[in-house]
Amino acid sequence: MPRPAKLITPAAPRCGHHVTTDVRALPVLPFARMYGVNPTTVWRALKSGRLKSVTIGKRRLVLLSSVGEPT
Repeated sequence: MPRPAKLITPAAPRCGHHVTTDVRALPVLPFARMYGVNPTTVWRALKSGRLKSVTIGKRRLVLLSSVGEPT
């Protein structure tokens, strides 16, 4: 399983330092690209409950923690 990408966000507006945070969820298309599957397969896995997701506004994010859990 590929390691999730890291996201770098600024710590403060006037500060030159950056804070690294782990990505815990991805939109369906980037998730499908990362794991080398068709987005339709991801949507089917979400519908069947094999993958878990959260919705923020209109965006559905697939939880990376749901990958590899026993079914």
